[in-house]
Amino acid sequence: MQPKYKRILLLSLKIVVSTFLCYFLIKKIGLGNFARQFQTAKISWIIVGLAVFLVSNLLGSLQWYLLMRHSQISITFNKALQYYFIGLFFNNFFVSNMGGDVFRIYYASKYSRNGTGAISSVFLDRFFGFSVLTMMALASALFWLQSVYAKTILPVTAAILGFWILLTAFFLNRHLAQGVQWILQIFLPQNIVQKFREIYVLIRNLRHQKFLVSVVFGTSVLIQFLRVFTHYIAGRSLGIDVGLQVFFVFIPLIALLATLPVSVGGLGVREQTGVILFSKLGVVSGKAASMEFIAYLIAIFSSLPGVIFFLLTKHNRHKYLDQKESNEDKT
Repeated sequence: MQPKYKRILLLSLKIVVSTFLCYFLIKKIGLGNFARQFQTAKISWIIVGLAVFLVSNLLGSLQWYLLMRHSQISITFNKALQYYFIGLFFNNFFVSNMGGDVFRIYYASKYSRNGTGAISSVFLDRFFGFSVLTMMALASALFWLQSVYAKTILPVTAAILGFWILLTAFFLNRHLAQGVQWILQIFLPQNIVQKFREIYVLIRNLRHQKFLVSVVFGTSVLIQFLRVFTHYIAGRSLGIDVGLQVFFVFIPLIALLATLPVSVGGLGVREQTGVILFSKLGVVSGKAASMEFIAYLIAIFSSLPGVIFFLLTKHNRHKYLDQKESNEDKT
C-alpha cells in the first residue's frame, strides 16, 4: 500500500475511534444532560483558566527557546514564541497532539545549519514534558496503591514508565545506541542514519549541561502544574470540588492517554477517561465530560495567537519573495 493511502486509512481509523467514543459517551450521559451541564459553567472561572493556560504556553516557548540555543540554533525569543504558538495551534487541529511539531521543526530549521538542531530541540521539548507527566502519573499510581482502583492505574503507568526508562537508557548507554544504529543501517540509507547519529549526539550532549537541564526540568514541572491546574479551574467553573490533589492524580493519566495515536487530537479518549476516573469520586458523568471538554476549549482558545503568527509569517514570506523577484527583474 502506498504511503498516501496508508495515511488516509490511518486518519479514517482515528476518526472512527473518536466518533465511536464520543457517540458512546453522549449516549451514556445524554446529549441534553451534557448541554445543561456545559451551560452552567461560570465564565469568570473560564477566563481565569485561559490566563493560566496562556502563562503555561509562554513558559513552554521559553523552554523550547533554551533547548534551541543548546542545539546551536541562533534564534530570538520573539521568533521562538511565535513558532511555538503556531505549533500549539496546529497541534489542536491535526490528527494527533504532535502534528504542530512539524511546523516548529520547519521554522526552527531556518535558523539551523542542517535541520538537526531543530529536530533535537523539539524532541527534547517533548521529552521533558512527557517525562514530567509520567512522574506525575507514577505518583498518582502510588497515591492509589491501597485502593482496588490501583489495578487499573498501575499497569498503564508501569507501561509508560517502562518506555521512558528504555528511552533514557538509549541516550545514556552508548553501547545500546550503537546496537540500534547497527539495526538502522540494515533498513535505512546511510545519509538518514547519519542524520539520526547527529541528532543523537546533540541530545546526548545535554547531560553535560547540568544547569540547563535543571532550569528546563524546573520549567517543565511548572508548565505541567499550570496545565493540570487549568483542569481544576474548569471543574470549579462547573461546581466540581473534589480537591486539587485529585486533579494531580487523574489529569496526568488523562493527558498521557490522550496523546496515544488512536484518535483525532485525543478527542473522545480525553472525555471518556475523565468520566471513568472522576465518577469514582461521585462526580456525575455529564459534569466530568463537560469539565474535560471545557479544558480542551481553553487549550484551543489559548493557542489562537498561533493563527495570527502563522498568517503574519506567511505574509512576510510572500512579501520577501515578491521583493526578491522585483530586485532580480531590475538587474
